[in-house]
Amino acid sequence: LAVDPFETENGILEEAIVTCGLPYIKTAREGVERLGKIVTEHGAADADGILFADPDDAWYLEIGSGHHYVAPRIPD
Repeated sequence: LAVDPFETENGILEEAIVTCGLPYIKTAREGVERLGKIVTEHGAADADGILFADPDDAWYLEIGSGHHYVAPRIPD
């Protein structure tokens, strides 16, 4: 966090993750790509984890710092 602190002024907040993502995606993978792009470009205000799932796929995205995240696919 010393190298990449949270974006408390402009970063995405937990409350906005659903409304900034869900209406624009059709698959779990698209959810990870959209939220990941937001975090990378605009930052995150705090550490959050979110599970994206659809009938065929599941991914877990964890925000680790202001502009970094990790998103592994959950195995079948």
